[in-house]
Amino acid sequence: MTLLRSSLVSIVGVVALTLFAAITGMAVVTGRSGPLALTLMVLLLISVIGLTLTSWRSGTMLFFLWLLFEDLPRKFLGNNMLVYFGKDLLVALVYVSFLLDARARRERIPAFSFRVPLLAFVALGVVQVFNPASPSLLYGLLGLKVYFFYIPLVVIGYSLVRSESDLRAILLEFAIVAAIIALLGIVQGIVGLDFLNPTVLAPELEALGREVRRSSLSGALVPRATSIFVSEGRQGSFMMLAFLI
Repeated sequence: MTLLRSSLVSIVGVVALTLFAAITGMAVVTGRSGPLALTLMVLLLISVIGLTLTSWRSGTMLFFLWLLFEDLPRKFLGNNMLVYFGKDLLVALVYVSFLLDARARRERIPAFSFRVPLLAFVALGVVQVFNPASPSLLYGLLGLKVYFFYIPLVVIGYSLVRSESDLRAILLEFAIVAAIIALLGIVQGIVGLDFLNPTVLAPELEALGREVRRSSLSGALVPRATSIFVSEGRQGSFMMLAFLI
């Protein structure tokens, strides 16, 4: 199974490099850089998929990074909601990689005492999907995703943090990422809101991403930094969590 996963990753890498070379050649010949930028994003996604299938621990850390940074590509892609569902694909790959390791007996799925009430809760959610008053079955399916899709992260977290040293290492990594995000917010507050924001934001993000506050003493307009997020509110909530940790 390990050999099969390594071979699959190698094949994907060769295909990705071939695609990158072809698109780069087209960009040089035609002078269009748009396809090249899109290709780089696709290659990044392929690299993440390959790394996750090889190591579920690395995929889990990438998932947490994606949670923090997903607003940044959303801003530059016109609030494209496909970016919002990228983390669902990533966490699904983490589940698959972990199950492959569990099947090979490299990992153990722990037995939790609350399995029966959890299954009853899931069964109740499945029944509610078919509520005749719901305007669409899609709403119920999205509800199942929101409520239950991330529950297996309990197992992932249990297997990821096995000791106090593991916990300290993860908290240190989080603190480093939080410091970088805070620094970017400080820089944005100094140089202006055009930093880390596209020239034209999506209409629904314009008021959130370019909000200013009037100083009560001088009357000057002070930019409300969003850093990598789409709004100052998200930035503030994250920094409060980072401060507590």
